[in-house]
Amino acid sequence: MSRLQPAIYNALKFNLPITERYVTMNGDALSYPQNLRVKVGTNVKDLIEVR
Repeated sequence: MSRLQPAIYNALKFNLPITERYVTMNGDALSYPQNLRVKVGTNVKDLIEVR
């Protein structure tokens, strides 16, 4: 089961909005690759500055 399936289930069954998503961050700007759960609409620039 993907991480999206529970979110879709909750959105349809309980009329809840999808407010978060998973983003994979990797590359030279980071010490190590990572998967982050972030709010929808989060700027990539903000994620890089924090990491």
